[in-house]
Amino acid sequence: MPAEDREALQQFVRQLDEFLRLAIGPDGLLPSEQSQELLAAYDELADRDAFAELREVVGDAAYDERLFVCGLTGANLRVKLAGWARSLARLFNAVGPSPRRYLSAFKWANTILGSILAATGVGEAVKELKEAAENTYEDLTD
Repeated sequence: MPAEDREALQQFVRQLDEFLRLAIGPDGLLPSEQSQELLAAYDELADRDAFAELREVVGDAAYDERLFVCGLTGANLRVKLAGWARSLARLFNAVGPSPRRYLSAFKWANTILGSILAATGVGEAVKELKEAAENTYEDLTD
């Protein structure tokens, strides 16, 4: 697996961390109570370095074969990262935030994060927090 693919996956984890903080933060679209609940869960993950652990694992050459098998190398990785990047661009370049734009980013994140979890067995808590935030955004669209 090329080092660039590992670096791209590490960058994805950094972006996911930033995206989640934005999505669940007090300046997002969520009601205050829901934002506070999700931020408390995020803080627990941050205290135990869950995102750092995930970055470390995807950067470890020992997982190269599994990452390849799970579609996280080469053109398969690039297409997923391109979708993620487009969803973030739509979110951040929009005049105003909307639940739909957040949901698009959540879905692309799930595509990549699910493959990382399948390949490495690491990241379940991050995935669960992402899903809790995503579900909260889905509730806004009802």
